[in-house]
Amino acid sequence: MPVSTEALRPSLLAKSFPVVDCDGHIFEPAEVWSEYVDPRHREVVRNSLWREDHPGGWEGWLNGVHHLHREGNGSFFGAIMTPGMDKDRLATMRMAKDPYDIAPGSYDPHARLDDMDAMGIDQAVLLPTFCGMWFTAIEDPVGAAALARAYNRWILDYASANPDRLYPSMIIPQHDNDLAIDEIRWGAEHGFRCVIVRPNIVADRHPAHPSFDPVWQAISDRGMVAGVHPFPAANGRSPAPQDCTGWFIDRAANAAGFGRNGIISESLCFGHDAQVMLLLMAHHDFFAKHPALTLAVLESNAAWLPFILDKADGRVAAWEATRGTRVTVRPSVGFRRNGFISFESDEDQVFELWRHFEDIGIWASDYPHFDAEDAWEAIEHMRTFSVPEPVIAKMMGENAARMYGFEARLFVTSAGQPSAGKPSSGA
Repeated sequence: MPVSTEALRPSLLAKSFPVVDCDGHIFEPAEVWSEYVDPRHREVVRNSLWREDHPGGWEGWLNGVHHLHREGNGSFFGAIMTPGMDKDRLATMRMAKDPYDIAPGSYDPHARLDDMDAMGIDQAVLLPTFCGMWFTAIEDPVGAAALARAYNRWILDYASANPDRLYPSMIIPQHDNDLAIDEIRWGAEHGFRCVIVRPNIVADRHPAHPSFDPVWQAISDRGMVAGVHPFPAANGRSPAPQDCTGWFIDRAANAAGFGRNGIISESLCFGHDAQVMLLLMAHHDFFAKHPALTLAVLESNAAWLPFILDKADGRVAAWEATRGTRVTVRPSVGFRRNGFISFESDEDQVFELWRHFEDIGIWASDYPHFDAEDAWEAIEHMRTFSVPEPVIAKMMGENAARMYGFEARLFVTSAGQPSAGKPSSGA
């Protein structure tokens, strides 16, 4: 049971351990397309996924079709959360109607470092936004590969502002094994530690299909983390692909009288996409085929994991008995050996069940998306549920650093104090 926070209040805004944000996002600026796309591939990328800014907003094209139109101050509601933002004010804001600014830290690494100081974040692993939501809907594998290289080059430059605190993750063209493996090889040579895999259908194939195994193995062979990260359905002016649970949830919501996509699906599809992925993997004996692969399930909430692993164990056993399938590594055993799962600051059920997550839980801010929260909130929630301080240190930073393979370093010890980019004494 949670305890009163009053006695804890003086210590809530201080910490003696590093915090690693395992899933912090950027918002891709137009320069990814204007400056980082190889000139030889500009036309194919233009006909795949393209973005251009205009005064007061931007336009987006998907597969050569005008898919997105944004106007207003900032023009993207999903990248507005900054430290100190009034959440009551945020709750009253209307997407695409009220003025708001894109968080500068989402595209400027120096502004981001200031935000990290305020949020109690020592180190952050960086993931896409625009290239997460719409990238896998690209139809041309060559265009996907060319845009992946442009994005990966840009995020490398972004992270180079402070390599001790900013760690880029890469995207790959899941459409084609050879192209994906080529990009993984390039990424490993350039120091990437994490490869993002979206758990939905890409080019008529789900990444849990055995034909995707060479890609998983390429990630494993290079000692990189496979970051399984869902995104919402790729809604826009043209129809969204029927490629993830978000699409089905939107269809059900529309049939129930909701006139706007995303209202229901974005609350549910992240977890459901991850759950479907894990169950599909289980029936393909994934953890036996890839015993050295590190798997991180990101931005899917976490409290459901013990139930799903128990369910997977039971279903695998039932299918072995009734269908003759063969699974040699039980899902619960394989995941606890190879897997990690992210949680966010308000997941009180995770903190009540902390013993299930002590060694596999990794904290995520989801900055700068509108539902982002800082590390101080997570630490406060965990302390109110009497999570032991050494366990808080593991779940807030040590587990993620161990997973990604870098040294956890302490830069921020209290709220309101800039780190100056140097480790705090005693780090």
